[in-house]
Amino acid sequence: MELKDLVGKHWLFGVEFGHIDDATVMDVILDKKIISIVEDPSDGYRSSMREILINREEAVVKNIFKPVEVFGFFREGDCSIVDFVDVLSYRIVLSVGTENNDGYYPCFVALWLPKNLYLNKYSIYDL
Repeated sequence: MELKDLVGKHWLFGVEFGHIDDATVMDVILDKKIISIVEDPSDGYRSSMREILINREEAVVKNIFKPVEVFGFFREGDCSIVDFVDVLSYRIVLSVGTENNDGYYPCFVALWLPKNLYLNKYSIYDL
């Protein structure tokens, strides 16, 4: 699977972080499939997205929630990132890919922003 394959409408069910050997992995349940976004840690200073795996056997997602409709937008230029926007809150809830992919210090992106989910629009501070 390629990063651009994540563009479009999806249902987001859960997000979990873990490791494969020395690499960070973000496991995301999209459309009832576990999508694993895997880091390539390179040399400790530089990193990038290595690969996307589907239904990896070792993947376990414990952080599951009511399905949220999201839309993936591809961002390119000095990066290759897909931003997932909650269609009800109009906010980015998830970003995956590589930042600064043309530069000397590329950086793996696995950003999860649960506060931007429409489901979480009320906090204890709003009471």
